[in-house]
Parts: sequence; structure tokens; C-alpha cells
Amino acid sequence: MIKDQLCHLVKATPQHQHDLAIAGFVTVGLKLRDMVLDRQSTYVYRIQKTPALFFPSNVETLGAKLGALLALLVQVK
Repeated sequence: MIKDQLCHLVKATPQHQHDLAIAGFVTVGLKLRDMVLDRQSTYVYRIQKTPALFFPSNVETLGAKLGALLALLVQVK
């Protein structure tokens, strides 16, 4: 799905085809991962993934894990 979105953007603005990148979040249960897709050359797409981060499952781990999640969200911006 992310590749389809990037292909659509490339068709809309072919002069910027090697400058475009799409960021997305993948959530599975309590796990969050960031993915960035870009196009290095005409036929090569590159996917970069961050290590999986987990949402806090209890109050004791809320402070430690929430800070890392917020930092990830700010980096994608």
C-alpha cells in the first residue's frame, strides 16, 4: 500500500521522483514501528524500518516507554 502511494506521487510529480519519501506507522498489538519508503533509482525502492517499540502495558513502565514512543513520533515529523 505504501509503495502504491509512492508510485502515485511519482506519476503526479515525475521531476521529483528521486526526492520523494513516504513515512508510515505499523502497529501490531502493543508494538509500534516506523517505516520510510523512498526511491533511489528508477527500479529500486528502499524500505527503512526502526526497531520495534512497545506501548506501556502497565503503570510502572509508562514513563520509560512513553518517552521513547514520543521521540519516535517527533522524528517522523
